[in-house]
Amino acid sequence: HLSIYLGDPDLVGEVLIRQAKSFPKSKIDYRVFGPSLGQGLLSADGEDWRWKRRLAAPTFTPAALAKLARDMAEPFEAVAENWRRGGAQEDEVDHAMVGGALAVIERILFSKGGAGELNGPLIANGIDELLKPMNWVILSVLLKFPDWAPFPGKLRQIRASRRIRAEVARVVQIRRAAIRSGDSVPQDLATALLKARDPETDRPLSDQDMVDMMLTLVAAGHETSAHSLSWALYCLAHQPDLQNRLAEEALALGDQPLDADAMDRLPKIEAAMKETLRLFPVAPMMGRVAAENVRLGEHDVPAGAFVVIPIHALHRHRLHWDRPDVFDGDRFLENPEPLRTLYMPFGGGPRICIGARLAMMEMTLGLAALLRKLRFAPCERTECDPLHVITLRPRNGLWLKIAPR
Repeated sequence: HLSIYLGDPDLVGEVLIRQAKSFPKSKIDYRVFGPSLGQGLLSADGEDWRWKRRLAAPTFTPAALAKLARDMAEPFEAVAENWRRGGAQEDEVDHAMVGGALAVIERILFSKGGAGELNGPLIANGIDELLKPMNWVILSVLLKFPDWAPFPGKLRQIRASRRIRAEVARVVQIRRAAIRSGDSVPQDLATALLKARDPETDRPLSDQDMVDMMLTLVAAGHETSAHSLSWALYCLAHQPDLQNRLAEEALALGDQPLDADAMDRLPKIEAAMKETLRLFPVAPMMGRVAAENVRLGEHDVPAGAFVVIPIHALHRHRLHWDRPDVFDGDRFLENPEPLRTLYMPFGGGPRICIGARLAMMEMTLGLAALLRKLRFAPCERTECDPLHVITLRPRNGLWLKIAPR
């Protein structure tokens, strides 16, 4: 089939917004995510996606997320304190960021000590096993291999999927039983989603729907934030003056906890995270398929054509950005709302990531927690080697010098 790469934000708007129904997600997305994540918000389509999105939307409003802000900051405060106690050192920061982000997800989805507790390490290891052979999965789809065709790592991937789905199902069942019996339950995302109803049909999520929803939030929610924080530390390590200015903003909070109220006092740190996401977008590209013959701008696009939206290229497009390859910490202070089809760290259109606000809060508060206590600088092992495997991550981890502030 024909492949089309879009570099024009107006045409991106046609595909993602104005003619979105003519450009559904591709089979690659469903083959990559479906076997493990089921029919969650990342892999569901059509009306199945729409009713689940309607049901989940109230859970991700600013007011609902404000109650979870401390749970987003505390794991990174713990990471920062652990490094501070260790004194000056060199360490691989990406591993620590993944651990901190996973702790955030555990807290906001299934509160620690609540009715049913998620086995975080089991989930983290399982997701690693799911991701390792993803290039083979994508290749098998592009070459039109049947679903049963073997590839390296497929058996481990299947076993990992079964393990993590069983673990999430166990916790969902415990929480649902506690709600039904009237027991006190934590007011986290799991409780909110179990009690939620589709506002149009009053339909609740089944146990399988909940497993799909929870796994999607875990898989899409922890590594994305973690790798983005790692890239932010890498960029700031090379700009000590900017790093110090951001640290001053965090320190100016004094004894105020890093919570939802603190977000309004961290505009420079939030802008730095947005700039990080511009240079190192979580998902460097998106794909859609033309479901029918369609007119796209001045071009006739035949049914079956694969449309690629190269987010990485759009984020560095020289026609649309001033000094596009430069990390400018003030860029998003001067222009906080760029064109939504030009800057898309969380996707775009109706299927924009439902957790975008959650992720920005987590990353902003997490970066503030780290800069409050620590300085970061390059070391001999520091390298910028991005690897795109579903998300954009450091290929060999990310080593930096770390010292107490």
